[in-house]
Amino acid sequence: MLIIPWTFPNIVMTFTWTWLLNDLYGPVNGYLLNWKLIKQPIQFLGTQGMTIASVIMIMTWFGAPFMMVNILAGLQSISKSEYEAAKIDGASNLLVFWYVTLPHLKTLIGLILCLRFIWVFNNFDFIFLFTGGGPGTATETLPLYAYRLGWKLNDLGMSATVAVILFIALMGATTLYFKMLSKKEKFSDNEAY
Repeated sequence: MLIIPWTFPNIVMTFTWTWLLNDLYGPVNGYLLNWKLIKQPIQFLGTQGMTIASVIMIMTWFGAPFMMVNILAGLQSISKSEYEAAKIDGASNLLVFWYVTLPHLKTLIGLILCLRFIWVFNNFDFIFLFTGGGPGTATETLPLYAYRLGWKLNDLGMSATVAVILFIALMGATTLYFKMLSKKEKFSDNEAY
């Protein structure tokens, strides 16, 4: 059940969330009104702050299963003997987490966050279908901005410039990702001995 969000195609996810968050007939507003938590429908996709919050919430919901599965795999790779040794030494649960679990997961979490940043930063289809970059330009990302410049305003030079900036940013993130990956491999090799 927890991995289901990651299996949805972006178009299905987008249209489902657009329907759920609709201020006139969406079930989210309907439930909030029925439970008397709000007095009037919230325009989740009509105001800048709510639209940005909605996009962040949905992208987090969509990316959580990927992170969850990877962290679960990382947790399962930690030796039980390290936990037992920490408990014998009298470490509390917080200290066990801080000195045993977190050091093993630190590089993995960095890798996952770096990879997720690359995916979200380069995402075009979800925001294009969900908000179109609006209201106004509140949720406009670099890929949407390049698209708007090139295809709507016919300014191919500026569109290409934005695409090059996007490429440089993604190359920086990718370089960081591979550096962290090689660090994790070195850590794993040292652990084996």
